[in-house]
Amino acid sequence: MAWFAAHCVSIVRFDDEEEQDSFPVEENVLLVEADDAESAQAKAKALAAENYDGDEVDWDGRQGTYAFVGVRKLVECEDAATVKRPAPPPGTRWTPGDGTELTYAYFEVDSEEELSELMAGESVVVSLDE
Repeated sequence: MAWFAAHCVSIVRFDDEEEQDSFPVEENVLLVEADDAESAQAKAKALAAENYDGDEVDWDGRQGTYAFVGVRKLVECEDAATVKRPAPPPGTRWTPGDGTELTYAYFEVDSEEELSELMAGESVVVSLDE
């Protein structure tokens, strides 16, 4: 069995508009244990659909409903700490701990100024590279 970080994406569909001009997106990262990536994907989809699909939300004063879209990315968790300590004995179940890489993202900004703005929590345009 392995651990996976599943990036599950939901959008908000507003009740007050027939056709939306933008869609708020929420990405929740779920930790799932499975035999392989295919099983982890199926398990994550089921969990996310159960937990994030159909819930009502107030988004900046507008009523809407979350709609689960799918799993955007699946990352097998790697225990970086095993480089500095021995692997667990055979038959022992590995579990995530300090130093475990759960997920990652690659993206690009146009300047160091935009990078500073991003790090300060300001709004910037990023190019997602995955």
